[in-house]
Amino acid sequence: MRICPFPAHNHQFKIQVLIPEDNKTFTVPLINGGTYNFTVNWGDNSETIITAYNVGTTHTYANGGTYIISMKGTCTKFKFNNAGDKTKLKKVLDIYDMGFTNLDFYGCSNLTTVVSMKKLKSLTTALCMFSGCTSLTDLPNNMFDGSTGIVSFQRVFENCSKPTAVPVDLFRYNVLATDFDSVFLGCTKLASIPENLFRYNTGVTTFRRALSGCTSLTTVPANLFKYNILVNNFDSLFGNNSTNLTSVPADLFRHNTAVTNFSYAFYGCRALTSIPTDLFRYNTLVDNFSYIFYNCTNAALTSIPNDIFRYNTLVTNFQATFYGWSAITDINANLFQYNELVTNFTLVFGKCAKLTSLPADLFKYNTAVTTFSSAFQDCTALATIPTDLFRYNTLVTIFTYAFYGCTALTTTPANFFKYNTLATNFDETFRGCNKMQQNATIFYADGEQTTRFLNKSVDFTYCFLRNSFTGTQGIAPDLWDCDFGTGTPTKTGCWLNPGNSLTSLTNYNDIPAAWGGPA
Repeated sequence: MRICPFPAHNHQFKIQVLIPEDNKTFTVPLINGGTYNFTVNWGDNSETIITAYNVGTTHTYANGGTYIISMKGTCTKFKFNNAGDKTKLKKVLDIYDMGFTNLDFYGCSNLTTVVSMKKLKSLTTALCMFSGCTSLTDLPNNMFDGSTGIVSFQRVFENCSKPTAVPVDLFRYNVLATDFDSVFLGCTKLASIPENLFRYNTGVTTFRRALSGCTSLTTVPANLFKYNILVNNFDSLFGNNSTNLTSVPADLFRHNTAVTNFSYAFYGCRALTSIPTDLFRYNTLVDNFSYIFYNCTNAALTSIPNDIFRYNTLVTNFQATFYGWSAITDINANLFQYNELVTNFTLVFGKCAKLTSLPADLFKYNTAVTTFSSAFQDCTALATIPTDLFRYNTLVTIFTYAFYGCTALTTTPANFFKYNTLATNFDETFRGCNKMQQNATIFYADGEQTTRFLNKSVDFTYCFLRNSFTGTQGIAPDLWDCDFGTGTPTKTGCWLNPGNSLTSLTNYNDIPAAWGGPA
């Protein structure tokens, strides 16, 4: 190391650091694989020439305090990457393009000030550039003006919890950008989004998690994504368990006809009061709506628009779509009429606590479905189920937890699973149904015990387990007399006490102990 004043010039990469008395070192955050040939002035009249990512990068100060570190030369990879001396960085005072291909201040939680990145012409990615900069309050309007080569803004402001607004021209000149994945994820103070924020980013293909966790955001502009016609992914767009988004413009996705994925898009939007009927009218290529409205628990959401999925004929996944909608009392019979390719209805109406009844034809057109796992789990007001609810779903293999916790269910229809001959999993299907009158012919008609489950290994674990009983006495299906041939039934606790007894089942004493009957 040689001691001398650093030459004065206007083209330097300058940062301000705060060096604590108990840790008086600072390491320039370089990584292997970069090109390095630059001079660093440490701000205490000493300087070092650095030519490798791991040689000469650490400096020890005589005293703690605030120092301005200046750098000039070639440095292609400058990355804190949520490690090293990230908490010692206070300000980025000047940007000089040192040939950066990677530049991030990820995890610099004490960084309060940044200048425009407009001089950085070599950057092609802004990945995690300011992720975790929780002390950063303002974003310069011309921050990326000169960085026209950037293609990815993934996680660039992730968890920046202090900015309240975004400059309208923040991405104005980044016309090559294709990726805004998690761009504002966890920006909890962000209260508004400019309508033309993404106006010039016409090549973007993903907005996955872009505004997820923006808990101060209550509304979004109708034309926010108007010019992003190549987008194919809105996964977890606004998803967060505490977001305050109250409404969604009907035309929000009007121009995004290439979208295939809306999973988790409004996950946990508990303040949402309504869903526009035509919200997905033009998104005809979508195949995934899983968890899209999960836990949208607002009391104003009393109904589901009848034709909300009318034009989404390629959808295959409705897992947990309306889970937790605690205010809906009924469902339109034609809700899924046009979604003939659906294979997954897991948890679709789980915890819809006010749902009292189901249309017989609710799943009539969904002949490709293979699972109804937990479909109505914890629907505590559901009193009846139609005989033909699963009449046309002959490919289903899984009914596990389907009616688990339906404490108001009074009976099971005869022949309820008659047409579901491929089903092999009835694990806890009716567990906790304390009022349910059991039906001897729920799986098969009398005389079909030798053929219904022949050569099949079927799981009946805790299928009818209940801790109490307050309903009408019924008859247990005599599964123990069925011929499983080369198959093996899983019997564990199928009719476990105390809710199963002679009080609830006329044939309780016939149930073998292996099936949870009397010891």
